[in-house]
Amino acid sequence: MTSIDQYLAKEISLKHLELHLLNLPEKESFLSSVGRRNSKQILIIKWIDKDNNNGYGECSCRTDPYYSAEFVDASIILIKNFVMSGLKEQFTVKAVLSYLNKIRGWNFTKAGIEAAMHDLIKNRDNEHILDCWNKSKLETVSVGVSIGIQKNNDELKRIAETAIDDGYKRLKFKVHPSYKLNLDYLNLLSHKTKISFDANGSFESADFEYLKEISQFNTPIEQPFALHRIDLVKKAKEQIENFKICYDEEVECLGDLMKLNQLKIIDELNIKPGRAGGIYNSIKIANYCFEKQIPCWVGGMFETGIGRSLNLSFAARLQNETIHDLSPPSYYFEEDILINPINLIAGTIDSMQIENVIIDEKRLERFTVEKIILSK
Repeated sequence: MTSIDQYLAKEISLKHLELHLLNLPEKESFLSSVGRRNSKQILIIKWIDKDNNNGYGECSCRTDPYYSAEFVDASIILIKNFVMSGLKEQFTVKAVLSYLNKIRGWNFTKAGIEAAMHDLIKNRDNEHILDCWNKSKLETVSVGVSIGIQKNNDELKRIAETAIDDGYKRLKFKVHPSYKLNLDYLNLLSHKTKISFDANGSFESADFEYLKEISQFNTPIEQPFALHRIDLVKKAKEQIENFKICYDEEVECLGDLMKLNQLKIIDELNIKPGRAGGIYNSIKIANYCFEKQIPCWVGGMFETGIGRSLNLSFAARLQNETIHDLSPPSYYFEEDILINPINLIAGTIDSMQIENVIIDEKRLERFTVEKIILSK
C-alpha cells in the first residue's frame, strides 16, 4: 500500500480551476446562534489537469463572517489573486500543500482546493490520500443530525421525533441563553437516543445557571463560549458539576488542539475537515486525538454530496468513534448534486455509497448562479 509520504510525492498538473457558486434551497429554515438560513450558497471547485482529468472539492464556509472570518465572496477573491498565482502548472502534492500552508488562515478555501486535487488523483490513479492512512475502513458510518433553534417546543418535538423515526443515532440541539429547551422532554428523549448540545459560542458567565441545567445530561457541550475564552472554560469546570466541553470553532490546526490538551480543558473534539484546512491536516489532528485518547468525531457545514461524501469517508476511518454529525444532504436540501444521493439506512451510511460519487453535471449547472474559469 502507498504510504502518505509516497502519496505526497505524486505529481499533478493544473490547467484550469472552475469555480461554481451554487444556491441550494433548503427544506426548512435553519436557525442557530450564528443566524438564520433558508438556502445555502456553496462554492464548488473543479480542478482540471493538462490531460483533462478532473476532480471536485467543496469550500464549505458561510456567506458571512459570523462562524469564521472566512466568507464565500472573499474566498473567490483569494483563489483568483493568490491560489492561482502561487500554483505552478506541474508540481507534487506536497508542493501544493506547502504553498497552501503559506497562506495564513482561509482554511475552508484551502480545504476546497485540496479536496479537488485529491479527487482528481483518485479519478486518475484510483487512490485517495485516505487510502494511504494506516486506518482500516468501517463498513458503515453511524450518524446523527443537528436540530436548529425552533419557534416553540411543539415544533422541536415534531422535528426530533421525525429524526428518531428516521433512525438517527444522535440528536444535537442548538442552544442559546435566550432559548430555553424543554428539559423534561429532553430527559425522556435521552432514554430513546443519544442527545448533545451546541451553543456556537453564545454563552457567558451570566448564563452559568442554564449551563448547569443542560450539563445534567452528562454530555459535552459543543463550543459553549466565544473563541479563546479559556477563562470561562476554567470557571465553568470549577463551578458546574458534570460540565464537559466539546471544541469546534476553536481548533483550526494541530497546535490549537495541543494547547487545549496541555491546559487540560478539552473533553471532546468535533473535527471539521473544512475548518481544519483539509483532509491532510485532519489526519494529523485525528492521530493526535488517538494518541492522547481524546474522543473525536466528524462534523460538517451543511455540505452538498461532494463535501459530505469526503467527510464521511474520513469518518469511516475513525474506528473507535461512535456517532458523527454527518446526516445526508437530503435532510437539509430539496435536491443534491450527486447522481446517486447519499442514503441513510437505520441511522447509518454505507461506506460503499461514498467511494465513487458521481456529479450530476446538469444539476450542478442548474444550481450555479456564477461560474468562473481560471486558467494557468
